[in-house]
Amino acid sequence: MGKDDISLIKHALEDAPFGVAILDYQSKLIWLNDVIENYVGVSSTELIGRSRMTLPPEFEWLFNPEKRFFLPAASNRRPRWLKATNRTLHLPQATACVHYYTDVSAEQQLRQERDKLNGELEEVSLRDPLTGLPNRRALLHLLEPLVARSRRYHNALSVVRINVGNITLLAQKLGAAAADQIINNISLKLRDQTRWADHIGRIGYGELLMVLPETDETAARGLAEKLIKNINETEVQAAHDQHRPKVELHVGVSTWVNGDDAKRLIRKAEHELLAHTVEILNKTSSA
Repeated sequence: MGKDDISLIKHALEDAPFGVAILDYQSKLIWLNDVIENYVGVSSTELIGRSRMTLPPEFEWLFNPEKRFFLPAASNRRPRWLKATNRTLHLPQATACVHYYTDVSAEQQLRQERDKLNGELEEVSLRDPLTGLPNRRALLHLLEPLVARSRRYHNALSVVRINVGNITLLAQKLGAAAADQIINNISLKLRDQTRWADHIGRIGYGELLMVLPETDETAARGLAEKLIKNINETEVQAAHDQHRPKVELHVGVSTWVNGDDAKRLIRKAEHELLAHTVEILNKTSSA
């Protein structure tokens, strides 16, 4: 590369607001602008004429930069994100490769903040705000791979729907806050008494859903009865207040069979729960 060519390139690029590094055909650094000096924290005179083989690994990015990469902090430089592009120049007497580096730290920070917010929104959208349990959407996400596993390996899989049948009456008699507390208390007791592999979520105002992997129908019904009995025995309302309605818990159990998907499995439990509720109402009205 002739001196006039180098001089022309220097004048064109030395005041550029982005970093520029020029390498010759042997991949040796032949020129850097002041922005690059600021990035690396050393004078260009210490780098010009050097190749990747004669410089420490921390300068590797000058020779083979990724599209977007993080340049960590050093004693005399701050950390930053850089975006790199390159172009090969074919001049009459030589060939050179020019690397351009743009500081995108501010843009990267905005991306990270956006991703964090999106993650928080996603977390909120998958959590029931009252109980902190997974909501219906989250439970469907959990169920789908479990159903796929049962479809492939025929593993047992059951769900249990637990409904506070008189939650509307409780809210009317006790107030919405007290009714919410009842739901929250029930969810806490369910979480405390289930296995680590089980999942519990809230899918409606007074309705909770348990997802029980590796659990057949008999075991699921036995577990549901045990949990309901325990909740009834401990009482979720104040025992001394005789005017408070008793909490009525209804249960529907569904076990995976061939042809079920996640939504169908949940609907089957709902149908049993509704049938059970109607049966209880019929017995009450005929008594």
